[in-house]
Parts: sequence; C-alpha cells; structure tokens
Amino acid sequence: MALKSSWLERLFGLEKPQNPPSDSETHYSASENDAIPREQVGLNGELDPSGLAKRVALAFDEDPDVEDIETIYLSQKGSIITLKGKVPSQ
Repeated sequence: MALKSSWLERLFGLEKPQNPPSDSETHYSASENDAIPREQVGLNGELDPSGLAKRVALAFDEDPDVEDIETIYLSQKGSIITLKGKVPSQ
C-alpha cells in the first residue's frame, strides 16, 4: 500500500521542517526596516512569496482531522488563500 503524500509534499515538493519557528518568531527579521510581510514569511522565517500558502499546507498536515485530498489545491494571492477543487463528500 502506498503512503499518502502530505499537503506540503504534493503542493510544493517539500517535506515538513523539523523545527519550524513559532508564529510569533516569524513576523519580523532583525530590524524593523527589514520587516517581512506576514503573508511572505516562509516555513523557516525567511522571505517567501508563497509563505502563507506553505504555512497553511503545514497546518493541514499537522491536523489529524484534515487529510490530504489530491483533488484540492490551494493558492495564494497576497494575503488571501483560495482552496480549489472537488471533495469526495461534504
């Protein structure tokens, strides 16, 4: 039986980070002049234009009640996440 892929792996080709920083650790870089917009904070606190989408995928992976549905995709435009696709049931 094949293992199911994770949201992060399927959507971004990434494995879950070992020790992702907490949400409070990722909002700002070293100085206020270098602040990273919240929606562009990556999984490791780096600047990433898809950072919010990757953090949502990671949250889905970490929630035992949310399984990866291969017909659902998520996209990010600025600070908005959109889920697209079909689900097998409500």
